[in-house]
Amino acid sequence: MNFRSMLCVAGLVATMSGCDASKEDLDKTKTELTTVTTERDALKTEVDTLKTQVATLTAAAAAAAVAPVAAPAAEPAGKEPVKEHHAAAKPATPAAPAAATPAVKAEKKMNTGGSSRDQ
Repeated sequence: MNFRSMLCVAGLVATMSGCDASKEDLDKTKTELTTVTTERDALKTEVDTLKTQVATLTAAAAAAAVAPVAAPAAEPAGKEPVKEHHAAAKPATPAAPAAATPAVKAEKKMNTGGSSRDQ
């Protein structure tokens, strides 16, 4: 055999062994692709389910916020409500305004463009 035919045989052997490794890598990659695709599809389904739940809960919360408060039960006609007898009741006095804290003063000054002098 001459050098040229030996080189061809060596190249053929290298090519054949390279194909086997590539085929194994290809099969491994296909398996990973299948696994990742299945996981992705499961996550998409879960996201869709959660979106449906969020929409349902949002609608329920909106309905609860808009629902009118039920009126108290009316007294039957012809029956007078029972009145309680107390000593002369004092009229309610309005509560004294609370003193503004320094933080409230500072915020008010920032919002209204007030003077730098504390009031």
